[in-house]
Amino acid sequence: MNGILVPTTGPDDWKQFLADPEKQWKPGYSAQELAKCWEHANGLPSEVSKLFGTHFAQTELLLAIPEYKVRLPGGGRDSQNDLFCLLRADGATIALMVEGKVEEPFGSPLSEWLR
Repeated sequence: MNGILVPTTGPDDWKQFLADPEKQWKPGYSAQELAKCWEHANGLPSEVSKLFGTHFAQTELLLAIPEYKVRLPGGGRDSQNDLFCLLRADGATIALMVEGKVEEPFGSPLSEWLR
């Protein structure tokens, strides 16, 4: 991949960024449902707007990158975040990472990782 950001035309454009598209891109699975939710929101999904609405008068989506990779020290491969968002809220810039879940568990609590 060459690092050129291309706007999406719909949820199906997100499939190409998955680590295993054939396994992960299915109706009812988090990758496809997250793509549908964000693409159909035409900005921020209402659930996300509500989170920021208690602190900011106006919040807008500036940029969203599906399957955003982050290199972590000691890891064998990059961590793949479901969605990286850059938001503008009352003049402030906010970076937001989104982890989409449908039926699968979120994972172990941080307290278990730190043991």
